[in-house]
Amino acid sequence: MLRNLLFAIFCYCALVAATCERPVELPFDFPDPRLVVVCNFTGDAFFIVQVSKSRSALDQSPEEYIANAKVDIYQGDTFIETLELVPRGGEIRTPYYITRELKPDQGVIYTIRVEAPGFETVMAQSSMPEATEIISFNLSDVMVRQTDGGDLRYDYNAEISFEDFPEEVNYYHLNLYQQFIGYELVEGDTNLVDSSIQVVVFSNSINNNFVLAYFEGGILFEDKAFQSNRISIPVAVQIDPASFLIGKVYAELRTVSEEYYKFHQTLNQQQSNPGGAFTEPVIVYNNIENGHGIFAGYNASTDSVSVRR
Repeated sequence: MLRNLLFAIFCYCALVAATCERPVELPFDFPDPRLVVVCNFTGDAFFIVQVSKSRSALDQSPEEYIANAKVDIYQGDTFIETLELVPRGGEIRTPYYITRELKPDQGVIYTIRVEAPGFETVMAQSSMPEATEIISFNLSDVMVRQTDGGDLRYDYNAEISFEDFPEEVNYYHLNLYQQFIGYELVEGDTNLVDSSIQVVVFSNSINNNFVLAYFEGGILFEDKAFQSNRISIPVAVQIDPASFLIGKVYAELRTVSEEYYKFHQTLNQQQSNPGGAFTEPVIVYNNIENGHGIFAGYNASTDSVSVRR
């Protein structure tokens, strides 16, 4: 009896081991890789384009950039310029392509065309909208308190009024940047050492039907969300008072194309998606014909204010 039981257990374990070693055939084919093109362009700046290779959702390998592509910019059907490759090396961690003469003009529709060996040629169109001017930028309800760790925490509301055009549908990406000033005490005097600026990354707790905190910083919104053309956003920053002073807050209000807004909105939703079997997948907006990515323009206005208690 015992011998038969042991033999049965042995046979079961051998069967399981054989099953585990058998390769699993997935019931679908992966699509051929395509070119991924990313370019957000604005005035007074050259076009900068990154070109990479698409990957399947199950591919965990590092992103593969394409350094032998031909990247052309057109205005309508008129060829303007072939972009120059800036290869990886030194402080440049990822290769990119850049114009050396062309900077975008407001309202002009540009076309990008990218070719690379082994890939289908891709194209996209976009333009740079008119900038929406910041009318006023103020900080209200400034409060300072010391944390348990000894840092100083600054809480304030950033209030921005802007000149919107009611007859048009406008899309915005508002970025706030906090300045930190490094210092040292030398014989009782305060010597300023350096200054750095960091983008303010907002908590998604401020998200509602009209405002979306972007995972790389700032917020995305449409003008139809506000009747008064004014937005107030709570901000919280911390500094080590032994090493830093708090400096100015800089506001950058980007008036963005619809392509820019839809791409970054859906990209943010994808990055925030918890995943899992019961979660709806997020399809990132794409305006690259025969490929993936984004080619989109924006125009910005800026202002700054000092933090005062």
